[in-house]
Amino acid sequence: RNRKLYTCIKGSGLGEALKTGITHTTTPYVIFMSGDGTDDPAVIPLMYKRLYEGYDCVFGQRRWPGEALVGYPIVKWLISRLGNRLISRFFDRRYTDYTDIFKGYRLSTASMGLACKTDGFAFPLELCLRAILSGAQYFILPITPYPRIAGKSKFRLWHEVPEYLGVLVRCLKMKYREKWGITWI
Repeated sequence: RNRKLYTCIKGSGLGEALKTGITHTTTPYVIFMSGDGTDDPAVIPLMYKRLYEGYDCVFGQRRWPGEALVGYPIVKWLISRLGNRLISRFFDRRYTDYTDIFKGYRLSTASMGLACKTDGFAFPLELCLRAILSGAQYFILPITPYPRIAGKSKFRLWHEVPEYLGVLVRCLKMKYREKWGITWI
């Protein structure tokens, strides 16, 4: 209904749409989920509960062992799992679903997303890593994704992987700058 807001979201990538949501929210919490029907809305009250209890972030953890892949390209899934596991190693964390959008944040933590450089599908990764690097307290919530009910999983790896790598390099620079005081040129 708000034409200016709609134009901003429609004309930009996913990251810009999420930044617009952060900017215009009037609530103390922000929960992001995909629009393809793979995320279970029944999990939202559980995320809200953890945020209300004092966590800065609640990260959904999907794809538990034994989960069936329905309508998801196997090569894309394997690369995604490998990438998420590598990110876990780089940042010394147990969490392994950085690239999924289904996450909840306190507004003060979500506002870090306004400084994110990416405006595409790598935005959830960058915001998640920025929150972790800032020392935010987070809770990992197991979630079961559903087969998508809208759209089709695109096999756009050559477009997405460089964006994810750019986010990873930026966040590793932040990690080591804070850890060892390294200044990058």
